Amino acid sequence: MPSVGSGGPAAIRWLREVSGLTQRGLAEASGVSERTIRGLERGHVQRPHYSSLRSLAKAAGLEHDQREAFLRAWSPDRGRSLSELNPERPDLIAAETTIRTEIEERVLATWNTFYVGADRQRSGARSSVTIEARRDGIDTYCIPLLSDELGVLPQVYVSETIGCEPLDIHEFPANGLVVIELGLDRPKQLGEIYALEFALEAPAGSDIMGTSASASDRCQAGRIAQRVIDVLVVGVTFEHPPARVWEIEKIGSAPERVVGDSPLDRDHHAQVVRRHALPGHYGFRWEWE
Repeated sequence: MPSVGSGGPAAIRWLREVSGLTQRGLAEASGVSERTIRGLERGHVQRPHYSSLRSLAKAAGLEHDQREAFLRAWSPDRGRSLSELNPERPDLIAAETTIRTEIEERVLATWNTFYVGADRQRSGARSSVTIEARRDGIDTYCIPLLSDELGVLPQVYVSETIGCEPLDIHEFPANGLVVIELGLDRPKQLGEIYALEFALEAPAGSDIMGTSASASDRCQAGRIAQRVIDVLVVGVTFEHPPARVWEIEKIGSAPERVVGDSPLDRDHHAQVVRRHALPGHYGFRWEWE
């Protein structure tokens, strides 16, 4: 018998076998067209709507755990752990269990802008995230922040939230990691798509990534993607423009590479947009002189 964990097409065959339904019977019971079901089973339809998958699972009479396993079979983009994305920091895996976001929630789109003040400190950042729940009852969203190169944890606070509120801050000094936990406005259900916004700010005169950060470390900003993200936007806005800004990216465990120079607009802002961003790090570096 095909296994639900074997991937999407095999999961459809498994679904039909456990339910005893033919493709036509499953179509009639679920309201999903027979043509779509045939395309799913043959692998021709690779990104079905969650509503269609939920209708199929309901028609087959799956139990809760079976339904979750069936839906997850259609999410082949495996998330990478922080230790994989940062191979020089293998100890991060110890704190990975606290960061449930990349397992329980799929980030569909994220927009992030960093602000650099006249004192050349990264004074804050603002983010908006569109997420799809991967199980019932999702009620938190976690933000992982790495320490600076000297191991000093960032000192930040959350403000200007929409759709969420600050819940807790978990510090892992031995792992060089801080996890900010946000509580959502209400529990989300499997397949539900929702959005939230929040700002991260540093104390006056401080850098959001730590006051001990080196000059070179303070001249960068970016976003880590632990899973494939459909649309990723990273921007940086300067109160006074630096001499040069360039875009960087680091895909998986590959070395960081320079994509190219990033000209600033009249508001001293640079932005990078990625469709189907692979797990990695995306952002900017700059120099003042």
